[in-house]
Amino acid sequence: MTLPRISEAVEDYVAHSFMKEKGYMVDMVSHSAFVLDAYKGGLLHDSDLQQLSIYPNGYGLNIVTRRAAARAAARLDIIPDQAVPDADRRSRILASPRVDIPFAANLTLACIEEGLLQESTITPVMELGPECGYELVTASEKALGALLLKDQREVRVLYQDGVHTEEVIGTCIEGQQFNLESYSMDFFRLNLPQDIDDDFFGVNILLFKTLDALSHYCVPFHTPASWMGKDGVYTYHVGEAYEALKERIKTSTRDELVDFLTDLNCDEVQFETFALGFDGDGPHDEDVVEHACDLLLDMHELENNFAYRLAYGPETTEATRKAEMEAMQLQAKEMIGNGSSHERVLVAIMGALETCIDLVEHHFPIHGQQFPGSEEEGIGFFETILVVVEDRMMGLFEESENGFNSCAENCGHIHIGLPLESRELVAQTTIPIIKRTQQCLAHLRQIQISLEVPPNA
Repeated sequence: MTLPRISEAVEDYVAHSFMKEKGYMVDMVSHSAFVLDAYKGGLLHDSDLQQLSIYPNGYGLNIVTRRAAARAAARLDIIPDQAVPDADRRSRILASPRVDIPFAANLTLACIEEGLLQESTITPVMELGPECGYELVTASEKALGALLLKDQREVRVLYQDGVHTEEVIGTCIEGQQFNLESYSMDFFRLNLPQDIDDDFFGVNILLFKTLDALSHYCVPFHTPASWMGKDGVYTYHVGEAYEALKERIKTSTRDELVDFLTDLNCDEVQFETFALGFDGDGPHDEDVVEHACDLLLDMHELENNFAYRLAYGPETTEATRKAEMEAMQLQAKEMIGNGSSHERVLVAIMGALETCIDLVEHHFPIHGQQFPGSEEEGIGFFETILVVVEDRMMGLFEESENGFNSCAENCGHIHIGLPLESRELVAQTTIPIIKRTQQCLAHLRQIQISLEVPPNA
């Protein structure tokens, strides 16, 4: 166990361990020839060859080979741009996700056929050969996304110091679907005159019937009635209470309604009183009664002023609704001809009706779970687009907002996925829905802006 003998034992163990685990890396013939050439060329010295004596079984040859290769590499000066032409582009291609070429080609062709892409734009991409899939999909993604302009992707809020905007809608291709994504609520706030019974009465009816037409023929966004009306998504229990008490609400003052609700016996009414915060016999808590009164009066205001719709029913057809919208257009035109002070909003209404009329012939509805997305988790993309009446019915709005937020908690990513699997689906479904979304948002913005100026301010 002297020191030299211990060193020999360690060397022997290291060499045999290497050959057992990594011996396949050593080519005894080729590596020996390489080492001999390196020695003759001056890359190796006599002292380097001593490793062959210490480890004669191949491990020594591996050490000397690696040493010769390192010294040879140190003498080479490689310029990447000259050694590998177009290195940056090739690196991007290698780093790009793998894309199915037939899918990318069909999607690109669909965009070209619909006039969204020019062949001159695609030709340089096609020259990449089999690696062009990702580039084709990226070009198609930009072309489809460009259908929604910057103004349509933003929410607009009017403050005293000016207009503030924030992006609330995004788009992207994920797998074989085109996603419309919601980052936040897209509010369209209508600044209506305080007195609806004045010369704005007729305009008001046209306005909310037009909003209903847009939600039917463009995309199913929320109007005030669908969001928080008596048949609204988040207030239908309040709506049931309102329907049961409607006649009393019509004929009572607020004080009389408060007195009635204070002594309300929950067992003697035909609706679920929990929606109003009541339980058991009266008298009920004063704050609870005041809140319930606010909800019922807000519902009364909404149903009387902001729940106008197109005609629906068993005998109603697309033709009769088209005729109704044409009559509404004519009525708006007559109001303008008679010198209405609300010409700006009437012009916006006429433009929206024209779009709806054009869509009647080729209209197809967009159902909640027709496409993959967050609808299955509780909130669909189009539900985040909401028209509200500014500074009106705030109690009812808060009630609806709480219901919405409760459902939205289950949705980490609110979106709808439109199909891209075939050229036919892209042309007949995806592009029309994107265009309808763009048209709808554009008309809602025009209506909103038309109500931001006198005499409506």
